[in-house]
Amino acid sequence: MMKKYSLTTHSTETCQILFTSVSNVFKYIPSGTRRILIMYQDSVSQVLPIFSAASGVQCYRYLIPDSESAKQLGVAEQCWRFLAQNNFTRSDLIVSCGGGAASDLSGFVASSYLRGIKVIHIPTTLVGMVDAAIGGKTGINLKEGKNLVGSFYSPYIVLCDPSMLTTLNEEHLKSGLAEIIKCGFIQDESILSILEHNAQDHMDCSQRVCAETLPPKLLEELIHKAVSVKITMVDSDFRDTHKRQFLNYGHTLAHALEAATSHKLPHGQAVSIGMVYAAQVAFAKGLIGRNILTRHERILETYGLPICPPEVQWRNITPYMQRDKKNMQSNDTDSDKDSREMPQISTQSKLVLLREIANPFISSVSHTVLLKAYEAMFPQ
Repeated sequence: MMKKYSLTTHSTETCQILFTSVSNVFKYIPSGTRRILIMYQDSVSQVLPIFSAASGVQCYRYLIPDSESAKQLGVAEQCWRFLAQNNFTRSDLIVSCGGGAASDLSGFVASSYLRGIKVIHIPTTLVGMVDAAIGGKTGINLKEGKNLVGSFYSPYIVLCDPSMLTTLNEEHLKSGLAEIIKCGFIQDESILSILEHNAQDHMDCSQRVCAETLPPKLLEELIHKAVSVKITMVDSDFRDTHKRQFLNYGHTLAHALEAATSHKLPHGQAVSIGMVYAAQVAFAKGLIGRNILTRHERILETYGLPICPPEVQWRNITPYMQRDKKNMQSNDTDSDKDSREMPQISTQSKLVLLREIANPFISSVSHTVLLKAYEAMFPQ
């Protein structure tokens, strides 16, 4: 049975998030569409035959790199040129098939080509279904940091088919679980309780739970809970000025670690480490008790996610944390300030922290506390 969510992206626009079979995609192609560009990753090429059944629509296939390698300006330019060479118009359509990087890239390409053509996302990973494809954020990486170039551009439809997750490997499932667990910490504690209860039934001799053993019905329940959290956050703050930023819990350090390791650290693992770090910071500031910090470590470690950073020196991380978007938003209203004045390096960074579970807020934290929390994550 199909399940549908509606997300308000602008005052007059909504995006439908549909949970249905991917084979139904042609029911939702906008009328008047003559050309479709399918931007896909090699790992999901099995979806392509569905588009061969198109009637009256010319379908083009465009293979994009896997993972963060796709999120480069050079790749985006190649896509723009392909669209132009094949005479795509604003009446035509892009369809993305793949993980979070596929929706990030295709959304950015769609938002910028001809100043906007429609895009449908078909996320095929757990991260894509619960996070990346939903909400209208697009992003391209620079050498200086992750997602520093992008736009807010709502997809026409997001089509999720949970049956596609059955072929995901353990690492991809764990990455998605990290984003689901994040939703439990920032809003819906029942997510944590469900995972903790499941762990009691499926823990192996190493005190771990293999993500691949999650019952499909349970995984689907968790997906819907996480999607509901994201929609609640985005619906009232599409432009990411306040409440939506809570979805970045754990992501300040995560994005810095990804950039500092040249994206060798998978996103979900980075988010897992980043959430433990945010809990360490909150604990160091006296905002939460050790019980909440321990709950972070226990649930993430139980599902095979890391809770300790790789060996990356603090001085190599701080430049990326400084470029986090929460630090880029100036509240300076002094109109007499000389715009040519060189900006000073801040002695603080903004992080999403918890006062308690399901009670997030944005806090400015001194670099002394940030360093102390980072050092506390390494085994003594």
